[in-house]
Amino acid sequence: MKRTGSLLVSAALALVLTGFTNRSDAYDFNDSHFHLTNYIQEGLSLPDFLKIMGDRTGRAAVFGIPLQQKWDYFESGARAPDYYLLSDAELYYYSFTDAIIADQYLHLPAEDRRRFDPMITGFNPTDMYAADHIRRVLLMYPGVFSGIGEFSVHKEFVSAKVAGHTASLLNPALDKVLKFAGEVGLVVILHNDINTVRPAPGRPANFDDLKTVFRAHKNTSIIWAHTGLGRFVKPTPDHLELLREMLGSDEFSHVNFDISWDEVAKWVVADEASLDAWVKLLSHENGKQDKGEEFRAHLRCGAGEGQGVGGGAGSEMTLSTPNTETRRAQRTQRKPKGDRLLLGREIDGMGVREGASAASVFC
Repeated sequence: MKRTGSLLVSAALALVLTGFTNRSDAYDFNDSHFHLTNYIQEGLSLPDFLKIMGDRTGRAAVFGIPLQQKWDYFESGARAPDYYLLSDAELYYYSFTDAIIADQYLHLPAEDRRRFDPMITGFNPTDMYAADHIRRVLLMYPGVFSGIGEFSVHKEFVSAKVAGHTASLLNPALDKVLKFAGEVGLVVILHNDINTVRPAPGRPANFDDLKTVFRAHKNTSIIWAHTGLGRFVKPTPDHLELLREMLGSDEFSHVNFDISWDEVAKWVVADEASLDAWVKLLSHENGKQDKGEEFRAHLRCGAGEGQGVGGGAGSEMTLSTPNTETRRAQRTQRKPKGDRLLLGREIDGMGVREGASAASVFC
């Protein structure tokens, strides 16, 4: 049976074209995906981000980066790298990022807290104890977290830099994490490249293994970040057909897609044929056939091509459209709604830069 409304196009600001619970007339968007910190655990504070959200964004899912870029003096000297492509030194898992997010959230007034959905991301997906970390964080900060992620399994250049065992879709530690998330009602944002940087022959290298993982966790609400694309992992000619392969199957009704990141948006707007194909997919899958031109404007804006719907420059940003809203699952034990449409963007490397204006954030 064909299912509609299940394509998530996100960017680390995933903005919904509907209001949020009980405030549908008050805001333009909800936000399903925002990195508050970068690879050296610096970034915006929640009060600063709230100012950027203003009266346009209703609710936002926020989380840190689970990895820390090591500053190895013998590798880069006095040059302090703040991004994983600026150093050959390793990355390591930084669990304290969850405490940073929780602490900021708990220092907000109650009214402001209602606008955020914090996510747990400071765990190692190769560690059989990873699920225990998530449980521990939930118990230490009751009522704070709504989900887990964004965390990565296969990610171009990042996976090879992480200290310790390389993450894998075949690792039972990942199954433990996804099973636990389903049991307690946490939404999952998973980054997993669909292919290798140098494309594998035939089917994309990681696609079928990823489908096997998704099938094994039907009780877990999962958002697949970027539809598996990246800075260098580009779409194969049949990429959209591969997405339809999942969208058209009830086996994957618990899976949503996210196309965040300006580096991903460049593939979407590579030429008019590609843009037309994505617009058709988005408008059809989300039941918004009359919104094609609006999708087109947002996609161009997300890729930095001028001005989009609502005004504002779209430099260094991507956009997104999920069919699910991030929710406080461990509080309500409810499944996400299936008719939500989100649009948004992610700034490469660090979320929204300090000093960015609201106009530069929202296309």
